Amino acid sequence: MDIRFQFLSASDLSALALPAVATLALLSLEPLLLSLRLLLLIPKESGILARPLRSVFFKGQLISHFSIPALGDVYRFKALGGLSPITPLAAADRIQFIAIERFSESLTLPLIGILFSDLASVKKMIPISSPLPIAGILAVVALVLFLKGRKKSDLPSLSSIRPDRIALLILLSGIGWILDLLALWVLVRPDGVPLSEAMIALIAVSAASLPPVPWGRWGLFEGILGAALHQSGIPLDRAIALAALFHVLMVLPYAIHVASGWIAARIRGRIPGSP
Repeated sequence: MDIRFQFLSASDLSALALPAVATLALLSLEPLLLSLRLLLLIPKESGILARPLRSVFFKGQLISHFSIPALGDVYRFKALGGLSPITPLAAADRIQFIAIERFSESLTLPLIGILFSDLASVKKMIPISSPLPIAGILAVVALVLFLKGRKKSDLPSLSSIRPDRIALLILLSGIGWILDLLALWVLVRPDGVPLSEAMIALIAVSAASLPPVPWGRWGLFEGILGAALHQSGIPLDRAIALAALFHVLMVLPYAIHVASGWIAARIRGRIPGSP
């Protein structure tokens, strides 16, 4: 197949500049918003501050984009154990915090999908007949109970978190998906893709994080999103190119944050007496 990325001409690049900037702005808000979820779940008694917690979240997400997605959660699990200056978070609590954060994403995506598209289309995009998700949830619960029986934590666990915080966490996850949706729609709207079809494309590409491919979602992301956009009437070559651009813009905020943190740490290390 001879695929030419026709939109990379000078005139098309100029036309895409403003939508790309708007997309990047929306995608930059989304990770800052989602990083607040762990802060809601981590007990205040732990003494963990927002800045290092946000840094751990960003690094974990960046790792997930360039390796097996689960490795990002493994990194966060290990890093959360060393953030507290008072008492390290027990392994069971860390597993709970990460599991409820991921669960909120899985819970809110179908709800947002129903809100912005028709129910029949959402059901087609999210099959629920497979027992694997249920088995995974049961495995996490069993592991948490096992670890809690072996080591007790002096800090409040997930069971003591107030319901209003859980509700706020779910709300943040929903807003995060809406920001993703608007970011994608801003990019593809000039090609005539309606908001409802952009929602279906977003649901489709969320499946790209499921297979444990060692190179992250690169290639798989572009293929799934490109095919979904092609179903909306965009030529296949342009659809794949737009999907690739959206993927780069999605990863860019995480890369900028991690790089800026590394540079700031290097600068502080060269200045005597700096914190």
